[in-house]
Amino acid sequence: MSKGFSFVILIVCGLLVLFVGNKLFHTDRSQTSNETVKENVVKNQNENIPPKTNSHRTSEEQKIGESSKSYSSRYEIDRAKGKTIVLTFDAGADGSRLPEILNILSENHVRATFFLTGPFCERYPNLVRKITAYGFEVGNHSYAHKDMTTMSNESIKEDILRAQEIIIKTTGQDPRPWFRPPYGARDDRVRGVLKSLGYETVYWTIDSLDWEDNMTVERERDRIYNNLKDGSIILLHIGSRTTPMILSEMIKYFESKGYRVTDLSGALR
Repeated sequence: MSKGFSFVILIVCGLLVLFVGNKLFHTDRSQTSNETVKENVVKNQNENIPPKTNSHRTSEEQKIGESSKSYSSRYEIDRAKGKTIVLTFDAGADGSRLPEILNILSENHVRATFFLTGPFCERYPNLVRKITAYGFEVGNHSYAHKDMTTMSNESIKEDILRAQEIIIKTTGQDPRPWFRPPYGARDDRVRGVLKSLGYETVYWTIDSLDWEDNMTVERERDRIYNNLKDGSIILLHIGSRTTPMILSEMIKYFESKGYRVTDLSGALR
């Protein structure tokens, strides 16, 4: 075989190697490109899948939950206006100290708001009537005194309306628009239900903790005085042992600091 012929064979083999290699390279790139496109399609499809919803919630609960996101600012009260102090009293199991509280408030010519439960009105109807007889306003504090964030919308409505009916029947006064949720437990859904019934949730700025068995006059005084600010809403309890002991002193102290002591209506309207 001549050298010329061998050289031609070598060139042909080289060209074949280049051709086959180039073909394999483009085939691999095409497959990779197709896989990338498929991945992007799947990714885009997944991103467009709507999030799962709680199928156990009723359509009413979903509607109220979705439409009540702004209730925390529009339909909840946790601070009064101006240089005022609002005294609020929650009803509990004991009503024996209510007459003393009413007398102290009247003697000092100040207003207060009383949040009543249905059972409290049923247990102490004559005492409860004195609240409105003295000219004080009342609010709704529920019937069963349960954490309403754990209750269904319908159960919340039934509870509130039951208490409302008893409060009106006992006092002759409609508790709306004031509602204080038991334990202060509330969320946007609960606020939405309350708003649908004509209520505004009332929270507090200062919790006196006057319901505690080991509370002392000194501790209660310090808790309130050290946290005092313009527009404070103070949480007190009708059955407290210490509050009647310090109530008159507190009122005089507030007024000496230039505060006007009043109820929710007087502070917010």
